[in-house]
Amino acid sequence: MHVRVLLSRFRSYETCPSCAGARLKPDALLHRLAGKDIASWLSMPAAEARLFLDEAEAEITRAHTMEPATQLLLRELRARLGTLEDVGLGYLTLDRASRTLSGGESQRVSLTSALSSSLTGAMFVLDEPTVGLHPSDVEKLVDVVGRLAERDNVALVVEHDAALLRAADRVVELGPAAGEHGGRIVFDGPPEALARAQTVTGKALSAGPLVRSRPRRAGPGRLELEGAIGHNLRDLTLQIPLAAMTCVTGPSGSGKSSLFLETL
Repeated sequence: MHVRVLLSRFRSYETCPSCAGARLKPDALLHRLAGKDIASWLSMPAAEARLFLDEAEAEITRAHTMEPATQLLLRELRARLGTLEDVGLGYLTLDRASRTLSGGESQRVSLTSALSSSLTGAMFVLDEPTVGLHPSDVEKLVDVVGRLAERDNVALVVEHDAALLRAADRVVELGPAAGEHGGRIVFDGPPEALARAQTVTGKALSAGPLVRSRPRRAGPGRLELEGAIGHNLRDLTLQIPLAAMTCVTGPSGSGKSSLFLETL
């Protein structure tokens, strides 16, 4: 590990002068659809790429008879792009490196692959898929997981989020406590019955939101960040108070990790 850390000082990402970052051979870039090569298409956000395919298909069918293989390809492309929009990722460009995605974005990209596979009789096991997600993203995730359970599939989710628990068809709670005090089934049934159960999760569901009040700390000074850019950041300026706890929230992909883990 220490060798890798040392070598990282001498490595960086540079744009290839031959392909201008397209990562394709010149022969592959010769083919065009409605005036765009594949690299230009991949640089478009998913939502725009789907609209472009719709317009290109309409233009082609007016002048030519489309082959069945081409129709199948376009149909599959539109289905995958439509699924990305359904889970709220229509703003991602198709050539975006996976290492630059947030945890929530990566989770939903993986789910779109499963959704677009048209599998039947399959089991999908998700381990806490809501970790790092904004509540607005959890609602989209609930719809996606529900669609995974269609076509005689099984969706098994390990989760604590109340929204996902309430949306489940069946809830199994293990307990009654952690560690050596756990390992037993303390509830098995619909989420409506769980809210009335005298278990740890049942009490949490029925208690409602927890509100605590304490004096707010102003802090003796501040840390100022000016003109932050990168990924989804748009020339952002921020003041962070010192000696105080600051919480940063927002939908997945809004730039939280880019702002603090990379820029700051």
